[in-house]
Amino acid sequence: MAYVDIRNLTVKYDDVEALSDFSIDLNRDDLLAVLGPSGSGKSTLLHAISGLIPIVSGEITISGRQLDKLPPGKRHIAMVFQDGALFPHLSVQANIELPLKAGKIPKARRKEHVHRIAKLLELETLLGRRPNQISGGEQRRVAMARALIKRPDIFLLDEPLASLDPWLRHKMGQELVELHDRLNVPIIHVTHDQAEALGLGTRIAIINKGRIQQIGSPDDVYDRPKNTFVATFVGHPPMNLLSPSALSPEEMNLLFPHGRRPSSVDVLLGFRPEDVRVEEGRGFVLQMRQVQGHEQIAVFTAQGKRITARLKRGKPLQQGKTYDLSVPHGPVHVFDANTGNRMGNISP
Repeated sequence: MAYVDIRNLTVKYDDVEALSDFSIDLNRDDLLAVLGPSGSGKSTLLHAISGLIPIVSGEITISGRQLDKLPPGKRHIAMVFQDGALFPHLSVQANIELPLKAGKIPKARRKEHVHRIAKLLELETLLGRRPNQISGGEQRRVAMARALIKRPDIFLLDEPLASLDPWLRHKMGQELVELHDRLNVPIIHVTHDQAEALGLGTRIAIINKGRIQQIGSPDDVYDRPKNTFVATFVGHPPMNLLSPSALSPEEMNLLFPHGRRPSSVDVLLGFRPEDVRVEEGRGFVLQMRQVQGHEQIAVFTAQGKRITARLKRGKPLQQGKTYDLSVPHGPVHVFDANTGNRMGNISP
C-alpha cells in the first residue's frame, strides 16, 4: 500500500476546475517533482493536501490516515513557500521553534529540538542572527528547518529554489537531495523549471490545466513522452514535431534513413534536437544559431518547416547556408495528430 494516496481530487475556483480527478501515490522514499506551466494547478495541489483550500471531491490519505476532513493543524504536514515566510524581527532560532511554541512544547525540549534540526541543516552558527543577516540560501534552509521540526508525515515545497541565482539554486538542489536521503518521509517539490525537476526528482508528475499528463521517472518522461504536450514541454529546446504530409519523399528519406516511414496525415513525427545530424547540403537553411556553453542551438527552415538541432559548439555552421538534416540514431516518436497521444516510435 502506498504511503501517500491521493484519489480523484477535484478543486474549483468559482466555476473553474483547478484540479480535475487528480490521483497520485507516493512511497516514503519518493521525491516527486511536480512540473507544469503557470496556472496548471501545481500550487493548488500543495494547498489542497495541506488543507489551505477546500476540495470539491476526492480523498487524501497519508500513512493510513484520511486527511481531507481534518483542519490544517492536525494533518502533520510541513510546507515551505517560495519566499520562506520568515519573521524578520525574530532570530533564526525563534523562527525555527515557532511550531513547537505554538504546540506548547516546554522551553528545554524546544531548545533540544532546534539544535537537532539546526545540526541537520548546518544552521548551528546562525541561530542568533536575524533573517536579514543571513544569505538567501540560508533563509531557505531556515524555512525548511521550521517545517521539519514538526516531524511531518510529508514535506511540501512550493518553488523553494525560485529567485535564487543559478549557482545557489544548484547548491540548494544538492542539499535538498541530501536532506531527502536522510529523511524517512516523501517530498513533493513543485517547480516550473524542467532542469530542476529532471535533476532532483526520483519521479516526475507533469500536469497541465489541472490534469496529470504523465507520471514516471525522469528517463521515462524524457525518453517516452506520453503525448505531444509532455514531448514539447519537457526538453530544451522542445521536441521537433512534423507532419509526414509536409515532407517530400526526398525529405522523408533524408530525415529518416531507417525503419518504416509513416505517411499518414493523421500522425506527427517527433524527434529530439540532440538527435539531429547536420551535414552540408541543400535541404534546410540555417536561420539562427545560439551558443550555449559547450553546445549550440541551430534553427533550420525549409518551405514552412522548422527543425531545431542541439549540437556541439565545435561544428562550424554559417547562417543563411543550406544543410541536410537527418535523424539516423535517435528514436522518432509517432503521435496521433488528433489526440496528441504517443502511438510508438521508429527505432534505428
